[in-house]
Amino acid sequence: MLVCVPRTHIKDRPKPHFLSRATRGGPPTLFFIHYELFIFAQRSSAKKRGKAFPSPVKCTKKSRDAKEVGYLMDLFANNFRTIAEEMNERDCQVLFSGRREGLQQRVLDAMDYMMDLTKDNKTGIVNFCLNYGSHAELTDAMRAIAGEVQNGTLAPADINEQTIESHLYRQLPPVDFMIRTSGEERISNFLLWQCAYAEFYFTPVLFPDFT
Repeated sequence: MLVCVPRTHIKDRPKPHFLSRATRGGPPTLFFIHYELFIFAQRSSAKKRGKAFPSPVKCTKKSRDAKEVGYLMDLFANNFRTIAEEMNERDCQVLFSGRREGLQQRVLDAMDYMMDLTKDNKTGIVNFCLNYGSHAELTDAMRAIAGEVQNGTLAPADINEQTIESHLYRQLPPVDFMIRTSGEERISNFLLWQCAYAEFYFTPVLFPDFT
């Protein structure tokens, strides 16, 4: 699994377009969707489904400038059909991780459309992290587990790593390889649980120049 946490600038952003790079046999096949903050990789294997996480977009005034949040939401909502068709053509299932609260209704409708359109696809899984933060994900998981303990459906002694993983936003495999562009050597509250044993690659190249 490949994860990319890109950094770019709001000005001079390119128009959405798609790039792909593939290898046949041996190494995993990598498909890069060059679409602002969205990038994914798909493993080429007949037995194992490809899974990937694009970069997070956290939609709060504290974490991002309101103008940038609005730009990103407009970009997604206005072009979701193109993304959905591209994912469907590649036989990739689209998922989303993050809190739905605070997102515009048109963005939620776009998310639901993409997931419904691609729900039966088998070749790969593309998980968009939208309005996502790892602290929030773990907090929501702990809250859900605490509720089950309070209701008597889960005993504290039975809580283990699998319990926590089953309460994360999505039950996907752990991260193998994390790429961080822009020269920043941190993961910025992104997939903290999933990256416990990941390898990291930091590059000074800004996204989307890193293709």
